[in-house]
Amino acid sequence: MNRAICRFGSILIIAISFSVAGQQPVAKLDTSRGDKMLAEYFAAETKKLQEACLADIATLDDWKSKRGEYRRQLLEMLGLDPLPEQTDLKPVITGRLEQEDFVVEKLHFQSRPGLYVTGNLYLPKKINLEKPLPTILYVCGHSVVKVDGVAMGAKAGYQHHGAWYARNGYACLVLVQPEQDDRPEWVMKE
Repeated sequence: MNRAICRFGSILIIAISFSVAGQQPVAKLDTSRGDKMLAEYFAAETKKLQEACLADIATLDDWKSKRGEYRRQLLEMLGLDPLPEQTDLKPVITGRLEQEDFVVEKLHFQSRPGLYVTGNLYLPKKINLEKPLPTILYVCGHSVVKVDGVAMGAKAGYQHHGAWYARNGYACLVLVQPEQDDRPEWVMKE
């Protein structure tokens, strides 16, 4: 019975598609009123959150008494409660690029045993690297960059960000999430 209904529904959709295909295009709906209402709603909700944020924190003791719970909530929202077991990262620097005012170290490490993550570490040249340095962890998304028909991977579309941070005194580790490395031929070997 269910298969018959599915087949009938598919045939009906196809028939409607063919009949609509020969008609004039449907006029675009004016969504500006709804868009405005949605923007106003999100602005109001954001304002409520902003006003309520840490409203119950007036003293250092208030913060100390609640920070453990806030940390737990943050980890839960990130899907990290409980925290995963820490393993040896086995970091490897595979190359180094010298630029006029920064250095890029190409690297990979194992976020889990056998699960490799590639990255570029942008470091400023004019700062003493023996002391702590403000650091940005930059997890990039999809980016299709091809040079002479060769896919360069997602990191390539974000290189200018890492360079900017390094030029301005930050260390910046630009990572590509394994599922977002856009080079289909990419295979890591130990």
